[in-house]
Amino acid sequence: MGDPAHLSIAQFAMDVAALLDHLGIDAAVLGGISLGAAISMRLAASIPSRVKALILARPAWVDEPAPPTMKPYLVLAELLKEYGREEGLRRFASSETLAAVERVSPDNAASLRSFFSRGDEWSTIELLSRIPKDGPGLSRQDIASIGMPTLVIGNGEEYVHPVRYASQLKDLIPGAALQIVTSKTVDKTLYQSQFCESLASFLQRLTAAG
Repeated sequence: MGDPAHLSIAQFAMDVAALLDHLGIDAAVLGGISLGAAISMRLAASIPSRVKALILARPAWVDEPAPPTMKPYLVLAELLKEYGREEGLRRFASSETLAAVERVSPDNAASLRSFFSRGDEWSTIELLSRIPKDGPGLSRQDIASIGMPTLVIGNGEEYVHPVRYASQLKDLIPGAALQIVTSKTVDKTLYQSQFCESLASFLQRLTAAG
C-alpha cells in the first residue's frame, strides 16, 4: 500500500476511473455495497460520463463525513493499534460500542469482529482510522445532480447502513428506485436471493431501455 495519507473515498473513485482507463472502458454500470456505494456515488457525481448507471447498496454515507454510525470502526482501530489483535478483540468484545451494534445488527457486529483476524494489521489500522472520518465529498446538490439510472438497495436491522440513508439517497437522486430487501440478520439466504433479484431486475430494465 502507498502513502496512507492518500486513503480517501475521493482517491478510491479516481482509482476506479484509472482502472476503467486501463481496461479501455469509456463508461460502465457502477455500484457497490457500503464503502463501495460511496465510491461509486462519488464517481457518478464527479465524472458522470464514466457511469452508465448506478447501484448504491446498503449505503453507509449520504453527504456528511464521519457519520456517527462509523464510530465503531474508529474504536476498533484504536484498540487494534494499542493492544494488537488478541487483546484488542477481547476489549472490543466486552465494549458498549460493540454491544450497541449487536443490539441492532448481529451481522454488523460479526463483521466488525472479523477485522481483528485480517492478515495485514498495519493496513487495517490505517484504513479504519481514516475512511470512517471521511465522506463522499459531495453536497446534497451534487448528489441531486446525478442523472443516470440509479438503484438504491437498503434493509432494516442495520447499524452501519441504516435504511434511512438509502431512503435519503432515493429522495435526493432524481428518478432513483429504492428496493428494500430482507436483512442478513433476519435471513441471510433470503437477503442474498432478494439482493440478486433486485440487481437482475434493474439490469434487465437497463437492457430493455437500450
